[in-house]
Amino acid sequence: DLLAPGDVAVLTRRVWPPEAAAPHAVRLSGRIVLARILWNERQLLLLPGPGEGDFVVLDAPDRAALERLLAGRVAATLRPSD
Repeated sequence: DLLAPGDVAVLTRRVWPPEAAAPHAVRLSGRIVLARILWNERQLLLLPGPGEGDFVVLDAPDRAALERLLAGRVAATLRPSD
């Protein structure tokens, strides 16, 4: 639900402190995904999008581990006009 086809996400590399429920770029299984996140100081939770039921849970027991998982924070989204 973060982007529509053709949209562009502008990221900032600043990821600390993580903003709860804000969209971030996350390293997941060798790729980058955009997701809203929560961090409980042990795990990084990727919130499910519409129609999805489960959180994705990643091990992030400290700030260093969290920063390795986060590739950036979504600063803006751009929707090209027709």
